[in-house]
Formats: sequence, C-alpha cells, structure tokens
Amino acid sequence: MPLLIGSGREEWGFEVYDPSIPNPMSWDQYVLFSNNLVGEAFGAKARALYSPSSYQSILWTFLSLGSDAIYTCPVRRLALANQHPTYRFLNTHVMENDPVFAESKASHVTEEVLLWGATGILNFYTPTPAEQALSLRKERYWTNFAKTGDPNETGLPVWPLYEPNKAEFLILDDVTYAASGDYHAVQCNYLSTLPFILPPKCDALCRARAIPFPPH
Repeated sequence: MPLLIGSGREEWGFEVYDPSIPNPMSWDQYVLFSNNLVGEAFGAKARALYSPSSYQSILWTFLSLGSDAIYTCPVRRLALANQHPTYRFLNTHVMENDPVFAESKASHVTEEVLLWGATGILNFYTPTPAEQALSLRKERYWTNFAKTGDPNETGLPVWPLYEPNKAEFLILDDVTYAASGDYHAVQCNYLSTLPFILPPKCDALCRARAIPFPPH
C-alpha cells in the first residue's frame, strides 16, 4: 500500500535529559555506550562512521548514532522495501519557543505538536508564526495522503516519491523542500547489517555499567 514514513534527524535527542548519560561525554564513555548500543564487535566500525568532528559534541555524536540505529535506518529499510508509492520525510525542525525543548533538537515527540496540536508533554507549547505555517503544511500533506495516497497539492512544496534509484525525500522545517541524495546512506547500509541493536548480552564492563536505554 502507499506509505508515508519518516523520522527526526535527532530522534534520540530526548536522551540528552537522561541523567544516566554523561554530558559532556568523554571518548571512553562514547566507546562504552556505543558498544552497548551496537555490540562490542561492531562498535569500532560504527564509531568510524560517526566521528565527533562531524557533530556538536561527543554526546551528540552518540545520540546521532542512536537516532539512526533505532529510528532512521529502520525507516529507510521500510521505505526501500515498499513496492508501492512511498513518501519519506526527515524532520529537522528545532522547537523555537522553548529553550528546554530546543536542547533536544529535532527529536522524537517534539514534532508532534506541529502535526496534532499542543497535546501530551507539549500541551503548554505555543508555536511561533513560522511553526504555525509548518504545522499547516504538515496537516495538508497528511490529510491529502489519507484521502488519496498522495500528499501533494497545488501550493505545497512538491514531495517526490522515495525510490531506490533517486532516494528523494522531503525536509520538514520552516523551509520545506525536496532533498536529493539518500540521507546517511553509508551509515545506514552498515547499521542495517548488524545482527542486533541494543544487544541482550555484553561484556563484564558493559554489564557492570549497564545503561538503562528506554524500550523500543
């Protein structure tokens, strides 16, 4: 069936508030935490694909690895596997009217207020004018897709089909546009080969300092 699917660029950004995750994070802690995420045998290669030089800090390097491993790369696999019209999005929007939620960047949950309104943990939030416009675009895309299987309509930025030979997707932000190139394709191609994410067993050091990742 037609599929509309996507993720946030920093889906795991809400973990920045977890007191069990050190902030700032040292390189040794990054090694330990990333090994616990993908397995010790695969940690070195994963870290080579997520270098702190590409991110704001070592902590955000780890959170980007987790965002891809748990959310974005599985979304990509589903999008590539679907044999029917598929529309993929990447949410890059950082909340503009609350400095605390802005700290988690484009994380899981924060985008919900722009689609469903101020509910749940964000029931107090007042969107900025730019966010209200983004919210309207999202509502129109989702409504069109529910009605016809195609999110597009005149007046909205064109949302291209996500296809293996093009891998175009929609960036959802104050400026909404179609992006070419497959987001984090190299990273996802590797992470998708791993036998597990959040392995059930780890070495003695890992067990001694077990990290209470939330269930997924």
